[in-house]
Amino acid sequence: AVVSTQSGHYGRGTKIPGEYKDVAVGDQFIWVIKPNGNIARSRSPRKGWESVDGAKTQIDATDDGFVWGVNSILRIWYIDGNGEQDVRNPTWHSVEGRKKQISAGPAGIWAIAGANGGYYP
Repeated sequence: AVVSTQSGHYGRGTKIPGEYKDVAVGDQFIWVIKPNGNIARSRSPRKGWESVDGAKTQIDATDDGFVWGVNSILRIWYIDGNGEQDVRNPTWHSVEGRKKQISAGPAGIWAIAGANGGYYP
């Protein structure tokens, strides 16, 4: 389950029903990856999730609306997710190279390339 916490209340979360393998919080949406790799997003998980095309194994979101993900063959993809009008058919853009994990934040986009350590794409 995803545990929802409010700013200033660390550790006092509310469990949201469902199973998820990754979660990311952007400026407008909470993004999750379900066990089958499918992506969903919600402004309020208690009210449900809307499916988004594109299977991923890991996801992250930024406060400027970008959503970054890694797929099962270690390719990095991104969308301007919070600005997409048609969430079921977002435009995913590929980034060259293969990485196993990605993190997005104010200091940039960082990725892990297996045993080779961190990398800025």
